[in-house]
Amino acid sequence: MPRRPVSRLAIAITLIAVIGGIAIIVLSVRDLVQRPTDDVVWVRLLAGAAIIGWGVAFSTLGRYDANADDDDAADSRGADDAADSRGADDAADSRGADDAVALGSTPVRPVQRATTVFMWIALGAWAYEVLRSWFGWTVWGSALGLVVVCGLPVLNQFLDRVIARREAGDAPGPENAAG
Repeated sequence: MPRRPVSRLAIAITLIAVIGGIAIIVLSVRDLVQRPTDDVVWVRLLAGAAIIGWGVAFSTLGRYDANADDDDAADSRGADDAADSRGADDAADSRGADDAVALGSTPVRPVQRATTVFMWIALGAWAYEVLRSWFGWTVWGSALGLVVVCGLPVLNQFLDRVIARREAGDAPGPENAAG
């Protein structure tokens, strides 16, 4: 599959993420030598690794797009031939469906999922570090804050999907269960 060219902005974002993650890890290792039992330092190491992972995953987003060649070909042929190329687009979608997981109607590729996971790990580690070191919360309180920071958006997405299914009539709701 052909590769798409990488933009300078994507390269800059990737470099900033990787260099920032490396800096966080280097500073954390320095602190780890001084305080090996400090939980915040270990969480900071995790955050640095997650930021590096996010940068690497971000650099691969959009590089291999099954529809890129078909879309470019359709644009060059014109509007009349674009309608005929829908069969090629459907074939490209079925080729790309092997590495995509369907969530609702939008396919999510493994690289997109990886960037999301790395982002949530870095966000959770940052939330834990802020609550633990800046505000002086206990380990359990910081862990609870981490669950709230990361759990509420996930819960919100889940509830949005449930509501969308009920509106579409797919899931049995209280009004559908009585009849």
